[in-house]
Amino acid sequence: MSTGTVSSSVQTPIANDPWSMEVGGGGGNGDYVLCPPCNGGGVVIGIYDIGTQIVPKQAGGTQEQRKLVLAFELSKKRPDGKPFVMVERYTWSMNDRSNFFALVTNLTGKTYKEGEKFNPLSLLGLPAMVSITNSTVGDKTYHNIGTVAQFPDGFPAVVPTYKPSPRSAMTGQACPAALDYRPCGPG
Repeated sequence: MSTGTVSSSVQTPIANDPWSMEVGGGGGNGDYVLCPPCNGGGVVIGIYDIGTQIVPKQAGGTQEQRKLVLAFELSKKRPDGKPFVMVERYTWSMNDRSNFFALVTNLTGKTYKEGEKFNPLSLLGLPAMVSITNSTVGDKTYHNIGTVAQFPDGFPAVVPTYKPSPRSAMTGQACPAALDYRPCGPG
């Protein structure tokens, strides 16, 4: 049996570290600000392959499904002036009955045929019209992404505050295409 030593040095916290959390405090809501219902411009700023997840089946039991998360930066601003960022999780599927297929066809305006290949990274930087709804469960109100649609021609696109980025839990790093990122939206 081997023994090791534990370093007694304590790391100094980095100022403005986004991974830093305060212990204790209020009711656990952090800096949560409810996005009011709205329809407006947005841009796809994140595509995250979160790998295979165990999800419930409608008929009971569970199954494994590969999932991805899309993040949208909205033109709607929070009280502190920062944009709202909303995320939605999708099943990794281009089946014509899947929610992701509907999103892709709404965003791109393209009709996809069976057997055709689609790369989700092509959505990165794409401007979108995003509808936000609110729903109340018990005494809590939540914001949700409603409809996401193709951005209309002639409207000024949302210029993202956050650098669009894809990541993959499957590899633990940025997707290779991110190294040569070029927005697929106007401009």
